[in-house]
Amino acid sequence: MPNSRLYNIYMAEHLILRNSVNDLARAFNSQPRARIEASLQRVISLAGPRLQYQEEALYPDLRDIIGNAAVRALVDDHDHLIDVVGVVYDLLSVKSLSAEDRREAETLVKSVIPGLTRSFGLGLLFDMLPSESVQRILTTRGQAIRNGVNLLEWSRDRLRLTLSLPVFHHLQASPAACHELAR
Repeated sequence: MPNSRLYNIYMAEHLILRNSVNDLARAFNSQPRARIEASLQRVISLAGPRLQYQEEALYPDLRDIIGNAAVRALVDDHDHLIDVVGVVYDLLSVKSLSAEDRREAETLVKSVIPGLTRSFGLGLLFDMLPSESVQRILTTRGQAIRNGVNLLEWSRDRLRLTLSLPVFHHLQASPAACHELAR
């Protein structure tokens, strides 16, 4: 049954991503910089394809079940993960880490975990989706994983797509400002 297959895949992916985010947070507590960087790269690699297929296929199909506001909240959780990864990436690329930097980064990374747990519960709705939707979601997921676009690349493409919407053509603001308006 496709719905149980999607459920099993989705739950396993969320557990792996949750554990990877938790490992990243814990790495700031006492691990060498190389371990933190490796943990961050794992999160970036894992999250990209998963967020992509969720936003391109899963969330649109769940909209009729949970409504626009709930889908927006899920996308906001993705935005938060992207923002946190960006801050941590910048932090690691610019300077050595003080004890305070480590504490703040650990707290920031931990702030992603509640969004992952909220998303985890979506699996309870998969049996309400038509079989065609489930198959389309699985196909989109497979393509996203085969493409292997990481979180940073995908979020840039996502922003570029958002900025291509007609509503943004008249703006002369920076991409970051436009992204804020798109939220």
